[in-house]
Amino acid sequence: MSEIVLKTNKLTKQYRDIRAIDNLSFTIRKGTTFGLLGPNGSGKTTTLGILLSVINQTSGSFTWFEEGNSNKQRKRIGAILEGPHFYENFTAYKNLKLISKIKGVGDNQIERVLKEVDLYNRKDDKFKTYSLGMKQRLAIASALLSDPEVLILDEPTNGLDPQGIADIRELIIKIASTGKTVILASHLLDEVEKVCNEYLVLKEGKLIHKGKVDQDVTNSLVIELASPDMIKLETVIKSNPYFISLKHNKNFFEVKFDGNTDFTLVANFLFENKIIISHFLVLKKNLETQFLEILEQNV
Repeated sequence: MSEIVLKTNKLTKQYRDIRAIDNLSFTIRKGTTFGLLGPNGSGKTTTLGILLSVINQTSGSFTWFEEGNSNKQRKRIGAILEGPHFYENFTAYKNLKLISKIKGVGDNQIERVLKEVDLYNRKDDKFKTYSLGMKQRLAIASALLSDPEVLILDEPTNGLDPQGIADIRELIIKIASTGKTVILASHLLDEVEKVCNEYLVLKEGKLIHKGKVDQDVTNSLVIELASPDMIKLETVIKSNPYFISLKHNKNFFEVKFDGNTDFTLVANFLFENKIIISHFLVLKKNLETQFLEILEQNV
């Protein structure tokens, strides 16, 4: 069985004067939790629509499981492209029973997916009584009915309160731990950082960065530094062999070092160069820092 779940080649979508997707090429391997990251309007939903054959691309191609993009391959994919849509006066069980018939899946899968999304105890309650977070979990349950190999989620925590967001994130991590490939589109940096292990960044339909979350958030060390003699501090710190860049803030410098060093080596370096330090704060580099840097580089 192929380890490549999805491969796109110069995927492009043109709407008259607007190029929503511009020569998008990337590969997703089996078992990956892959994030499509970008601000609203960057082309995430259009990309997912093309991959699910809801939208026709203008040019380029994509292949599922290295076999094509026919209905046969799409049966191996579960997806939620929009908010949850169910019959308000039907119970969760009755809604899923209807969807099971449409998908040609046996009723025996309903209890399994309800337990998986932690809604089994509410299976006989009407959909209209559910919170927004519960409605989203039911939508995920419906996507899991056919036990798909790939789960596609478009902004799965949109509009949820903090507890709802945490619940959905935990659910996605649990689903991914079973070996399923998850493709997640989001504009929330924190969501991608906490859930995904690989990601790409879209801006105005263009791919501007691809990377692995753990590498991108740990490949540098950022420290806030201040000294009574800021001029001397700047000269000395720029001579450090691991120095990458320096930003001037009001009362301190924000200095980036190569990730191969650590803060103790930097502190010892300053001490050896007789620099008096009045402020020394190690910043945890997260995906937000990386994301902003990527956008700055692609203005």
